[in-house]
Amino acid sequence: MRVYELAKQMGISSIELMDRLQELGVEVKNHFATVDPALVKQLKDAQIASSSPRAEVKKEEQNEPQEEQKQELPEAQLSPVARPWLKKIKPPVARLSSAARLWFEKIKQRDRKFILISSLASVVVVLLVTLVLLRIAAPEQGKPGEDRSKVTVKTEQRDTKDKKEPFVIKPLINVLVVGAEGVDGREKARGLLLAKLNFQNRTIQAVSIPERTYLSTPDLGLDQIGDSLTMGIKSTKRAVEGLLKVPIENYIIMHHSDFEYLVNERRFEIAFNKAVETGFLAAEKEAYRKKITRISAAEVNIISLPVKLISINGEPYCQPDNEEVNRLLEALWGIKREANAEVVRVIILNGSGQPGIGRDVSNKLYAKGFMVSDIRNADNFDYKNTRIIVYNEEFKEKAKAVKQILGVGDILIQATAPDLAEIAIIIGKDYKF
Repeated sequence: MRVYELAKQMGISSIELMDRLQELGVEVKNHFATVDPALVKQLKDAQIASSSPRAEVKKEEQNEPQEEQKQELPEAQLSPVARPWLKKIKPPVARLSSAARLWFEKIKQRDRKFILISSLASVVVVLLVTLVLLRIAAPEQGKPGEDRSKVTVKTEQRDTKDKKEPFVIKPLINVLVVGAEGVDGREKARGLLLAKLNFQNRTIQAVSIPERTYLSTPDLGLDQIGDSLTMGIKSTKRAVEGLLKVPIENYIIMHHSDFEYLVNERRFEIAFNKAVETGFLAAEKEAYRKKITRISAAEVNIISLPVKLISINGEPYCQPDNEEVNRLLEALWGIKREANAEVVRVIILNGSGQPGIGRDVSNKLYAKGFMVSDIRNADNFDYKNTRIIVYNEEFKEKAKAVKQILGVGDILIQATAPDLAEIAIIIGKDYKF
């Protein structure tokens, strides 16, 4: 007998019959395949044995939860015409085995989890899209000044602070004004003014520092003061404070073109009008601007920092004339700097390969009054012991002081001295920081 004929007799589909045959280990290729007579009898007997009376169905229905029974509409309330139809459409779950019903429940639970996860994902997507749209819609703050294409100073968002925050207008305040410009992708201080704003006698005294003034700082070693802005405004403030020994109470960064206009016109309110970045609060800045407008240009005095032109390794640079600088500071601020006639210049060479070790040594030496001329790598990173090389024996005591600061070091004397430093330090692996 063929598969489709047997299926018709058993009242099932050919596909269902083929599935049963495969469960019995009988392979059939299609609906027209022949089924062995013995197997036909076995399948029919199995179907008869598996058929259950109505009482068994009722027993299974009694085992169903009470909640599901309440959901079914009693047949007694239906019309005679509707009762036969109800028997046909009655939920098939009641006629399934316990295993099949358990499988259906698992499917329902999985669907509920999928719906929950999908809902959460949708909420997250909506929030992200909203944030992006708000960011795009936010207006970009324009930058004041004439030429803005070359300047990339990042504005400090101080205006976002509460404008009601209390502040005091000081009668005397030291403000650092920086004229910034982008050079080769880096921010440089093309102009520097340390201004003493005196609102008591309505005068402004300012010192202009050339950008090519070379000095030793813990952040850069020996370098142009104008390059200090690449490390941030804090580095520039430290460099100016270290040079002039005058405390800086606040700062303003502006575009270099606006800075030049300020210097030429002697109008300091321009600094507050054209500030790109400042440490002042918005209301505080406006209050100082109004105060400065009452000071005439005739009462604004800008003096250039006294410097000497010298050469290191053939490169010209400006070095502060300490004697003249001392006179200037005493006249403007009443500050007397201690004369340091014996400034020892030091070169630091990293011979251990540890990143940042040169900067650590520089900070320690700078704090003790040494002038760090340069920081760079040694010829190799295999130095086990730190070497302190003295190029002139009269600086041997200074070399001992360096050893005491570092805690390690073998002092060596070398007759040939470079014109860049009196002492060279090769940091070995024995130095710990």
